[in-house]
Amino acid sequence: MIRRSCSISVDFHYNNKDVERVLLNAAQKVDGVLSIPKPYVYITDFRDYAVEYTLYVYTMNVLPLQNIDAKLKRLVFEACKENEIDIRTPMLLKNVSEQRDTLPQYIDRLEDQTQRIT
Repeated sequence: MIRRSCSISVDFHYNNKDVERVLLNAAQKVDGVLSIPKPYVYITDFRDYAVEYTLYVYTMNVLPLQNIDAKLKRLVFEACKENEIDIRTPMLLKNVSEQRDTLPQYIDRLEDQTQRIT
């Protein structure tokens, strides 16, 4: 028996029971994943702007491990999208949002410097 996992990071505002339900439902759709022992989800990390959830599943099939891993990740991705769970990197989104606020000022400074050079 082999344990496999798939981790996602989501913003703190998501209800953990909803995230766990979505991940467990995705696991049930993967051929080769055992129903006993049952798949389970742990919160495996708290990050600055996100909670990391890890879905654990078991399989007896050693040969198609890459296929099981790929299908598990694809189905987790699709399930998160269908349930409007944003799994983009929250820290990246925060940085991009902050950059949007400062970008016009940065462009103005660049234009000023360019005009002084020419």
